[in-house]
Amino acid sequence: MAEFQDIVGAILKEIAQARIASDLYAREVSQEYQKDQLLRLFPVPRTEIKDIAIDMRFAITEVDTQQRTQNRNLQVYSIISNYADLLATEAVPYLAKSFDAKNFEEGSKITQKDLQAYIHQALLLKKDAYLNAQGVYDLTIAKEVLQEGLNKYMGTILALISVDFNTKLENVVEGNLNITLEAMGNALNEAFANTSSQVLNIEVAENNLANMPANMLSSVKITSEVRNYVWTDIEDEEGNKTKRLIPE
Repeated sequence: MAEFQDIVGAILKEIAQARIASDLYAREVSQEYQKDQLLRLFPVPRTEIKDIAIDMRFAITEVDTQQRTQNRNLQVYSIISNYADLLATEAVPYLAKSFDAKNFEEGSKITQKDLQAYIHQALLLKKDAYLNAQGVYDLTIAKEVLQEGLNKYMGTILALISVDFNTKLENVVEGNLNITLEAMGNALNEAFANTSSQVLNIEVAENNLANMPANMLSSVKITSEVRNYVWTDIEDEEGNKTKRLIPE
């Protein structure tokens, strides 16, 4: 038993691998033609895969929603955690420069590492609240969630440091907030767009399908087109060149 997307993905991967094997063989043949004066007069034979049609028979054994939800929640947590680290990393050094280094590290009970941890926790306080009911990231909601988290931990931070840097902290966070949260939103929306809320577990083994009732069997036709991409030099306004793959 396997997931439907894994089976289809494996088929497409095998098609690409077949094309690679064909190209490697064509390279070897072309080298042999190059060595022979007579063979150089003839075109080098090459087999191209343009498109492939596959009829796949399968049976749906389970529609799993819990596993996909758990996996996506882990992915969402990972994304938010990474951007929380980014925001905290950008804010902490600036804050440290705002005070005497000795006072910040030794004269108080909090260190840069502690401060980074508080900002990180603030962003993760309500990680499930960044998405609305439709599962779409909302920047306004994200700012509210972060501010609520900062307010929660601000009392702890101020109690550990003798000087008042509440305004400075807010300025630093606000300076990086829009860019960081928008980038995080793009990552979250992409994660939701690329994952469905359900997982189809299917059976494709021929011997197992043979023992199943006909009304349980399904089929899908997969048509794959192999497109060629070639390397080309792209020059920017400053004259710097980079190589990119573009359709042939």
